[in-house]
Amino acid sequence: MHDTAPALDDLLRSVRSDPLERLRWIVSRAFSVPVWSLRDLPDDEILLSGVHLILDLQSHDPGDPSDESGMNPAFDQRLFTQRKTGKSL
Repeated sequence: MHDTAPALDDLLRSVRSDPLERLRWIVSRAFSVPVWSLRDLPDDEILLSGVHLILDLQSHDPGDPSDESGMNPAFDQRLFTQRKTGKSL
């Protein structure tokens, strides 16, 4: 059995030294898309997505049940449920 600690340390150092790649990973997780799908996205688009993510997080108060800042104002829960279940409400 060989020691993988040096390889892991090298990988961690590599990721830490590339903040844009780290942001790409965070954006991919936040928007539920595979990180490889963002590889062709220009760096400025990744930065802009990161800024929007920060703004969304700053504007949302998790302690306020009436805060709908994270919701799409055009979303209709009744219509969604109706279409999902196939039943008329």
